[in-house]
Amino acid sequence: MPHKPPDNRRKLDTSVVKAQSQALETIGKLLRSKFDDILTEPLPTGMADLLIELRPSKRR
Repeated sequence: MPHKPPDNRRKLDTSVVKAQSQALETIGKLLRSKFDDILTEPLPTGMADLLIELRPSKRR
């Protein structure tokens, strides 16, 4: 039996976009919860100094 396209393509497109949006939102929440502690901790002093040294200077 051949595949019949849905009667309302716009409705299908909207549902696909909504599903993608919900999936991205869920992934964002999972990543935020996983890395929230890491991102809020202060950098160790040696690491902070290293990042300052590695930062490209704005003078050229």
